[in-house]
Amino acid sequence: MYKAVCRGDVTLDEAHHAFATDWIAAYKHYGSLLGKYRGRGE
Repeated sequence: MYKAVCRGDVTLDEAHHAFATDWIAAYKHYGSLLGKYRGRGE
């Protein structure tokens, strides 16, 4: 999620709210970002 925030795909407020309210639902919702950033060596 931090990479998505740094790249502007998700705002910091969205990330805070998502994980503060229900991190499991946030993981399910934003989990597609994992594949986007995986394997980039960053």
